Amino acid sequence: MSLPDPHPSLGARRYTGVREVPGAGGLSRFGSLGLMGFGVLSALGGGGMALLLLAFALFGDPPDPAFAIGMAVFTGIASVVFGGGAGGLGWLWRRKVQAAVPTQHAIAVYEGGVAFTRGGETVSLAWHEVDGFVCPPGQSPIYGVQVRMPYMFFSVMGKGQRFEARSMAHLEDMGKAIEQAVTPVRLAAARVRLSDDQPVSFGSITVTTEGLHGFGIGRIQWADLQGLGVGRMNRLVAKERGVPVGQKGPFFIETPDVSVLFTLVQELRQRSG
Repeated sequence: MSLPDPHPSLGARRYTGVREVPGAGGLSRFGSLGLMGFGVLSALGGGGMALLLLAFALFGDPPDPAFAIGMAVFTGIASVVFGGGAGGLGWLWRRKVQAAVPTQHAIAVYEGGVAFTRGGETVSLAWHEVDGFVCPPGQSPIYGVQVRMPYMFFSVMGKGQRFEARSMAHLEDMGKAIEQAVTPVRLAAARVRLSDDQPVSFGSITVTTEGLHGFGIGRIQWADLQGLGVGRMNRLVAKERGVPVGQKGPFFIETPDVSVLFTLVQELRQRSG
């Protein structure tokens, strides 16, 4: 599966990446095998118990031999029906899992935008049509300390679609190229909203001219905000002046346009003095 080069509206292609996604997940494969194994063990275990009961009824000294024989027959039939049914369902599930066709997810970064395809559906986005971009922040300002984050994924959103790139060639190059192109566009739009006294949302975080919302309880005013960064467990953390513990926010993988967020926070803090 390949995306055009050049693209009719986005221009020349700079990077491309392809990832094959299995038709069925590992959980489905494990579940089908587990169900088959459970059915076989149930039938064998129940059958063995039935044979023991039958042997006791024939060669032992049960109080009621007829009842013991009946229990042996019932146990044998029940175990075969139950175990066979469970094993049969597992076998059918396994056949369905094996028949699932893997799909290819592909993405290409162009001079004028990005395009991606999943299972034959292609979405093309010019840079101004990108509604959000999620990636590990290359440099995370944690209270003045610069911390390098591993670049293992990125997600791009637009036109109601979201594409997540993982385990692809040129992954970091593609992500940085998209971020470099999208950030100025998203930052300019955010500045316009703030100049009109409108809030700017970054997932569950909201930036206004008065302060930062989405951390702890209430709002942190810009004059009280000491720092913003990525803390433990890759969660965004805001440090308020005079408060020894930072206020936890969402995970950065849930927060689009983190670089735009950091830039706006820095500008608004400086403006507040």
